[in-house]
Amino acid sequence: MENNVKDFFISYTQHDKQWAEWIDWTLRNAGYTTIIQAWDFKAGENFVLNMDKALKLGDRFIAVMSKSYLQSLYCQAEWTAAFTKDPSMEKALFIPIRVEAMKIEGLLAPVVYIDFVDKNEEEMEKELLDGVSTQGRPRNRPDSPGTKRLKSSGELPFHNLPENRNPHFTGRQEVLEEIHKTFEKKEAIALTQSIAGLGGIGKTQVVIEYAHRYGYEYDCIWWVNAEMTETIFASFQDFALKKGIINKDIKEVEIIIEAVRHWMQQHDNWLFIFDNAEDEKILKPYLPAQSYERRHVLITSRNKRFLNCSLINIGVFTETEACEFIEKYTQCPTDQYFKELTKKMGYLPLALDQAGAYINIHKVNYKEYLDLYNKYNLELLAEYDDEPNKKTVATTWLISFKKINNPASKQLLNLCAFFAPENIFTIWFSLASKVLPKQLQEVVSDELKYNKTIAELTKYSLVSLNDGTLYIHRLVQEVIRTNLKEEEVKWRNICIDIFYYICSNYDYDIFITVEGREMFSIFVPHIIVITSAIKDNEATKEIAQIYYFLGHVYNKLSDYLQALYWLEKTIVVREKVFGNTHHTLGTTYNVIGRVYTKLDNNDKALEYLNKALHIIEKVFGKKHPETATIYDHLGHIYGEQENYDKALEYCNKALYIFKKFGQTHRDVAITYSNIALIYKKQGFKIRLECLSLHI
Repeated sequence: MENNVKDFFISYTQHDKQWAEWIDWTLRNAGYTTIIQAWDFKAGENFVLNMDKALKLGDRFIAVMSKSYLQSLYCQAEWTAAFTKDPSMEKALFIPIRVEAMKIEGLLAPVVYIDFVDKNEEEMEKELLDGVSTQGRPRNRPDSPGTKRLKSSGELPFHNLPENRNPHFTGRQEVLEEIHKTFEKKEAIALTQSIAGLGGIGKTQVVIEYAHRYGYEYDCIWWVNAEMTETIFASFQDFALKKGIINKDIKEVEIIIEAVRHWMQQHDNWLFIFDNAEDEKILKPYLPAQSYERRHVLITSRNKRFLNCSLINIGVFTETEACEFIEKYTQCPTDQYFKELTKKMGYLPLALDQAGAYINIHKVNYKEYLDLYNKYNLELLAEYDDEPNKKTVATTWLISFKKINNPASKQLLNLCAFFAPENIFTIWFSLASKVLPKQLQEVVSDELKYNKTIAELTKYSLVSLNDGTLYIHRLVQEVIRTNLKEEEVKWRNICIDIFYYICSNYDYDIFITVEGREMFSIFVPHIIVITSAIKDNEATKEIAQIYYFLGHVYNKLSDYLQALYWLEKTIVVREKVFGNTHHTLGTTYNVIGRVYTKLDNNDKALEYLNKALHIIEKVFGKKHPETATIYDHLGHIYGEQENYDKALEYCNKALYIFKKFGQTHRDVAITYSNIALIYKKQGFKIRLECLSLHI
């Protein structure tokens, strides 16, 4: 501390530091010299000696009077020492400034004080300078802590927001209210919030809207591009210069960062927004050491692993929000296609934004845009003519893809791109591990490694994990498939192999149960998606088995039209793969025949059962149980057609084989029952031998 005599020594508590700094700046700006602990006492110096020197060198003494000041033992010692210099107050060496509404009592009661309570900055400055005149050097001006003019809703404070308020902003009411309510909790962890979600989900637009909607509550809002340490520093440097807390000649990174952090620690009512942050470690050096009630930090990130803050995950629009957005953006009248368009975009804000921009620029309607999208897909979403430098859906996600370093995670993501977007069960990859690529195969059997592999994808919001199932946005899938164009067949075939393995290891009867029906309803969309690009003449035995699985289960669930659709596709593939005489083809004909029976189309049933019999007799012979099941069913159908001789002929053939091979009571009993029904229809009174069996 310098030894020169100063005009004023400013005494204050830490609680009133901002008041003291404002008083100091105002006096120095008017030409006075001052001594103030905040700027004149250096770290490591003897505080008591410095204070003693300051009291001696300060020609006059200013006491920043508040309840905290009067209760502070150190401050009592300071003003008492100053008071003894001029106990009669004739020289006006002791100048109290009241900054808090309170009654001053005791020795200080008769002292005339400067009153800042309920005054604005201009009034305070005039009152302070009325009785003083001297010269000095200026310092950086701090914000006034006095009574502030209340800003109206929508009015912004000092800020550098990168964009004007988005006129197309829609929905997100619950998210905005959650951010605000979380800040109002006034808990340390709640004063820093991370808004996480998939790229293109609208995180940046949400925080811009929050800043505009609640900006009137702050004195300062500062936007920080947090993509890299270089951009964070550039934002801090810009803030420090515009706020006047550093000299423009200062270039040292550490000094600039510490100056801004110091400002954060000394001021309230600010909001710092760190947009598109990579992870928590990068941000740590730039955040204040402590958070208080009105010092707020908002972070946007694809990364969900921000631990020392409140995390808010945001997803795609609801259908209502998406429809409202596209209607507001395009100003086109709603029709039967605009809901279909929002669904096609997966309710993703960025995709809808790009669609709206294209519709506006090229003056097309919703149907015309849908037709173009169905033809060109991602190529159309890259057409962002109004803002050529803005990231498209594809470029947004490619950034996240590049951050994935784990080979197994990349392989899992590639496979997810070929399934339906919802309900991808993680256990499927474990069950079918033998068909997986090497790196993924090595981790799926180790729970810890597998969890780590999945976490690499959830970290950047590329997939969501809930109760053992994965969800991936359909446009993310499309971007991945586009990037894998040359390897698309390879990855799709692995997905087919996974389902071939799963379908081959289930007893069909399980799907009759409630749990089985639910499981089957989950399987179907995935099978349809992974086989949709496969032409029948390109299909394999694995695809044929998957089709057969669908047909057989639909038959058991009594959805006969769906059963026929998939069984007929099975025949096309099996004929192509195995030829006309393979036993699997005979099995398929047999099931189709049974389906037609249930549809009361006995002519079609006989047609397919005879095709089945022709193959099965050749493959297994005329005395095999497989052949007997067809004989028995033929007997039943001939009986329905009142061709009783044929009916009895086939039923007796079946009964002979079942008895010879020691088949179960159930097979024998069913055949006896069929024979009995035939005799009954012929009008004979017979004694039913099957009654002695357990039917």
